[in-house]
Amino acid sequence: MFRVIRLAAIAVLLSLVPALSQAEGQHGGNFTFHDDAERDGGWSGPDCGNPKVMARVQKRFAQTERAYWNTGVRIDTLYDPREIAYRDWTPLITAIRSCRAQADLSDGRRVSVVYWVRSEQGFAGHGYGVDYCIYGRDWPYAYAPGCREILPR
Repeated sequence: MFRVIRLAAIAVLLSLVPALSQAEGQHGGNFTFHDDAERDGGWSGPDCGNPKVMARVQKRFAQTERAYWNTGVRIDTLYDPREIAYRDWTPLITAIRSCRAQADLSDGRRVSVVYWVRSEQGFAGHGYGVDYCIYGRDWPYAYAPGCREILPR
């Protein structure tokens, strides 16, 4: 009896395969870009001076310093943000906005911060993502040398 049920289930699944392969949807089966597979317009994500973007840089820096280096240093003020490059999306890459700003750290130092804002880099590919590098504080050399790896090419 169990064998008959199992064979019937397999037969039903196999009959669904052609129907699933033909279900292409609005953009020919390309569900990658959230209802905009052709990416007709430019990316309208946040700009470099967006308060949420700058707050995310400050928050991530504080988390990293607390979790790994335990120095107690934080970004007191992030100011003078400016866009240094913008690359709109293509079928192979996500849109990226490269930015530079100045920061006053809690230890009294003034440093340059380079960061990017990328499309589709948020949780599960929705929203935007932010990553940063602070000149002179890239202790693990993640973007070495001198934050060059986070700069646009």
